[in-house]
Amino acid sequence: MRENYDKLPQDKKELQWELTKMKHMITYVVQKERKGFGHAVWLCKNFVADEPVLLLLGDFLYKSQTEQNCCEQVINAYKESGKLLVSIHEIPLEDVSHYGILSGCWDDDSESMMDVRQFVEKPTDSFAREYLGVENKKKETKYYATFGQYVLTPEVFTELDRVIKFGKPSEGSEYGLTSVIETIREKDGIVGFVPKGKSFDIGLPHEYRKTMMAFSE
Repeated sequence: MRENYDKLPQDKKELQWELTKMKHMITYVVQKERKGFGHAVWLCKNFVADEPVLLLLGDFLYKSQTEQNCCEQVINAYKESGKLLVSIHEIPLEDVSHYGILSGCWDDDSESMMDVRQFVEKPTDSFAREYLGVENKKKETKYYATFGQYVLTPEVFTELDRVIKFGKPSEGSEYGLTSVIETIREKDGIVGFVPKGKSFDIGLPHEYRKTMMAFSE
């Protein structure tokens, strides 16, 4: 093994060394049963250890439009608000049935921080049109879905613990995260934040194609 390493070019040696260091920084948990997104997040409660945590969806990619990456933008927005935070972005009405949809009122002139009043998982077009539209300064109605990045507070894991141990699944036989976040919203409020960037849902075939095109430019 050492002989093979010595034959590598210097740049590949450096990459291999970085990957070796990274390996020791990764912790993972296996969800052995298909019990939903909320259950998967709950399994990480010991790692979180009562601290706010940045959660990124594994089937999303992110591309910032500024020098600051999307994660940094989300973390800074959380520090400013001090509340459970869900990053959001505008989507067409016809796509709402694929995502968690948030509605509320803007807290700032730039319309980047939203006081969320409702969070609904995969609503129908008609429901979103009637209840989930968000009006901007131009009096236009827009719809906002999860961008794929969250800052979860310890209260989320406390509520997940209660629901999974003593409650009932919220999505068929699965425990959802959206319903738990909605419970936190009713008690303490939550913030929706619009990062300066784009998220790409590579879990949908047509969106995967768009992602490949966007990153090849």
